[in-house]
Amino acid sequence: MCLSAKDTVAYKPYHNQLRKEEFPIFMRQLAMRAIAQFARQQSANLPDKLATFDDVLLQDGSSFHIHRDLSNVYPSRFKRNPAAVECHMTMSLKSFSPVAMSISADTASERDFLPAPKTMSNKLLLADAGYPDFQFFTELELYGGFYIFRGAKSLNPHVIEARNGQGRHLSKLEGKKLKDITRGTNRSQVLDLKVRSGKQEFRVVRRWFAEEKRFCIWLTNLPSGTYTADDIMAIYRCRWQVELLFKELKSHTNWQRFVTAQKAIVDGLIWASLLSLIIRRSTALQIMPSVSLFKAAKNVDVWLLPIFECISHT
Repeated sequence: MCLSAKDTVAYKPYHNQLRKEEFPIFMRQLAMRAIAQFARQQSANLPDKLATFDDVLLQDGSSFHIHRDLSNVYPSRFKRNPAAVECHMTMSLKSFSPVAMSISADTASERDFLPAPKTMSNKLLLADAGYPDFQFFTELELYGGFYIFRGAKSLNPHVIEARNGQGRHLSKLEGKKLKDITRGTNRSQVLDLKVRSGKQEFRVVRRWFAEEKRFCIWLTNLPSGTYTADDIMAIYRCRWQVELLFKELKSHTNWQRFVTAQKAIVDGLIWASLLSLIIRRSTALQIMPSVSLFKAAKNVDVWLLPIFECISHT
């Protein structure tokens, strides 16, 4: 069926269809199908340090406020805005596309939405400080997966082996707890440590940022013989791509506070926003690969709308 210029759509019947549970289910199916198709079409050439992995996955979540009448379904962490939804995204660095997304209340634990360890064989996962889970690390290693996570400020394992950023052995730091190694006891800007927390052993890279007067910590199981401390910090910066994806969704795909108290419509519009982003990115990468995806998103009226107009008239 194709509507002509003389046809109109009545608001009420249209709204009644969108409020049904089938609407978000349908939009999710379309989005997941587009994700699968997009992944087959695109495969970026990663740097040598990352090319050994089957994929590099970026994990993040982003929340926004919705109609307060949905507070019983999607409670918020903040009393001022009682209702908020959080979207948990797993993005592939190879395809520059989401590979999984889940919708939850803002109060849900971020750890519950990490990729299943059994799917992570020879894959590298990057995630921020809200996600570290030692049981998850154990299972990930069991299935041959790798990780780089930001460490929380509360992290305080025992140091088993210590080196500075240039690989020099620092025996005086061994046996100490991480928080006991301050700027007063060691002046190294970068520390590369093998640590133990409970029964778990892992690698910690810590850097001192003088301008901000704070430490940043990264947890990883990548071998120090292959990946230096500088490599770990450089690789982790790739996670910025998933944050750019969320920014693109909110700024250029109308993914923001929806003025509706219907859960089905909220969920459906979230999936519709993701679908439009996937279509836009896929098209942009095929017809103008030299242009950044974020720049393409800001100028859809110049290049994408004319394409859709041509399609609609064929």
